[in-house]
Amino acid sequence: MRLKIEDILKRSHINFYMIYFVGIVGHFFSITRPLMLALTPPVLFITSVYALLRAWYGDGTRKKPFIIWLVAVFLVTMLLEILGVKFGIFFGQYQYGGVLGPALFGVPLIIGINWIVVVTGSSALIKKITSNPYAIASGAGLISLLFDFILEPAAIALGYWDWAGAIPLKNYATWFIVTFVFAGVYGKMNLCSRDRWTTHLLTAQFLFFIMIRTMMALGVL
Repeated sequence: MRLKIEDILKRSHINFYMIYFVGIVGHFFSITRPLMLALTPPVLFITSVYALLRAWYGDGTRKKPFIIWLVAVFLVTMLLEILGVKFGIFFGQYQYGGVLGPALFGVPLIIGINWIVVVTGSSALIKKITSNPYAIASGAGLISLLFDFILEPAAIALGYWDWAGAIPLKNYATWFIVTFVFAGVYGKMNLCSRDRWTTHLLTAQFLFFIMIRTMMALGVL
């Protein structure tokens, strides 16, 4: 029985988990780890753009407000990251490594894109439970906080970025506040009806970094 293209597309979010599973296996072995690190920027970019395009083309998505919101999240988070890298404000004193690809003023462009995935994916997850914009904002903020807590040691181990000393509390506070604000707008305006794609992508990233943390605990990394 042949699958229709619509059926394939409906299940294509499974590819996110398959791709990140390959990444987990590739990071486990030292011989393939350099290749996995080299593939990190294009994989992040392709999966993020695909997830956002699926949300964009969904029925019920408010196209113009959605794209304005996406651009706003990208520009604001990039500005905050640049200020953080240059002056140590908002997040603290840190620097990005060369793993994440092309950068603007020391901040990889993929960071702004992944901020969109984090905010959209966490907002969409809470939106399945409630339509209250304040609940969406709060819940998404807590999810992003948990994501960053899991992410930080793994990102340092993989050379994504490094801190000048201990990770400050204001880093986590900024993650929560930024997500809270943009998730609140997202929930209030009900921008997208088929945003489950970014939720799947964020979940795949969650699982990836949990496994990287496990490898660290086992001494593999």
